[in-house]
Amino acid sequence: MNYYLVVYAVIAAFIAWIWIDYYRLIDIYGKQDLKYILLIFFLGASSVLLVLAADKLLFPKTHFDISGINIDNFLNCVFRIGLVEETAKAIPFFIILLIFKKQITEPIDYIAFICFSALGFSAAENVLYFYDSPSSISARAITSTVGHMFFSSVIGYGMVVMKFKNKKFQPFLFIGYLLLAALAHGFYDFGILSDTGFLGGIMTLAFFFYFISVFVTIIENALNHSSFFTYKKNVNSNKVSTRLQIYYVIVIVAKLLIVGYITTFEKAFKALPSEIYVTGTIIIIITTRLSRIKLIQGRWQPIRLELPFMGIPLFGPFIVKGETSSENYLGFYYEEYFTVCPISKNLHLGRERLGYIEKKLFLKDDDTFFLAKVFSDATKEKFEYMLMQGKTKGKTLVSDKYPMIGLFKVDDLTKIEDTTKSAGDFKFIEWGYVKPIQESTK
Repeated sequence: MNYYLVVYAVIAAFIAWIWIDYYRLIDIYGKQDLKYILLIFFLGASSVLLVLAADKLLFPKTHFDISGINIDNFLNCVFRIGLVEETAKAIPFFIILLIFKKQITEPIDYIAFICFSALGFSAAENVLYFYDSPSSISARAITSTVGHMFFSSVIGYGMVVMKFKNKKFQPFLFIGYLLLAALAHGFYDFGILSDTGFLGGIMTLAFFFYFISVFVTIIENALNHSSFFTYKKNVNSNKVSTRLQIYYVIVIVAKLLIVGYITTFEKAFKALPSEIYVTGTIIIIITTRLSRIKLIQGRWQPIRLELPFMGIPLFGPFIVKGETSSENYLGFYYEEYFTVCPISKNLHLGRERLGYIEKKLFLKDDDTFFLAKVFSDATKEKFEYMLMQGKTKGKTLVSDKYPMIGLFKVDDLTKIEDTTKSAGDFKFIEWGYVKPIQESTK
């Protein structure tokens, strides 16, 4: 028995589990049944055989070599790799959709299940790559595995658009989304496989980063159109990003141990600083951005190609885009009572007060605010309306756990939903922070 193959299979399955668990964390309106996840995962892994069969049937006498930058090699990547693999990964999805249609009803289900198939495909593929080159474990765990998921999500999103936006299946539109997935897949592989050297690597990584923003929008649009949508439920961005990062630390440690065992631990540890600096930065960007999900009921956000960060990672400071933990945290108090605390007791609030969020508002550029009642006494009869916004720059936490908020005066309730207004259009009152209260005080 080849024990190395077993070890690589376990690692490949664990890497796939990272992103299966990701879907289980962000699907806040319901959880998919694990047995159906495992079924489509193994069907997705088996779809690798379809790719091998298609290659022999469609290209029996064609030598496959795409070294060099030319249009023929690019088309080979798009159609011989991208289209064949994306079609193979989609087949298990349609099997589940036809046989177990009750398992795929919500928009996010379409994205999740086709990605589970892609993760199975990637896991099977990874076993072979790990066996050939154990040093590729962390790289494939980040870009290749996630890339397979990204590209297949385009097909799932096409199904979501047809079912929940256009309200009918349109064969030509579906073919269009399949070709877009193949094009993205092919472009990604072209940068890696063609003889482009360092420039190709940079091009591929840049494309991967741009696609993170596409994927986030796909997830947001799917969740925005859930039949169970409520602002009372939010994706816990800190929980999601922290868990994903812990998973990836385990993967890097596993790689370190395997490479050290096969070669020498001195060689394995020598590469560790670069692994931590480069790979760690990419992991932080991916896990942080994909955990920051902004939900706006009924909204179809436009798909845009944009970098998921501001600044220059690896060469300078950078900020990952998306709703921060302070903004996210306030959402957990939607239609709930909580304590509003002043930073300075000499300003407007003066002391701790009871608060209650009535509405979640999206103003200019979808800037998130919350309309809250801030009570003056324990009877809950006297109150004033204030707008609250999570602090996003500088110090954002009090005692390392309570999110800081900006408080703004509300003069006219009829104008608070004017989407041309921003924070600067409201009178700033003071900085405060929020914390939970005991159930007995509600």
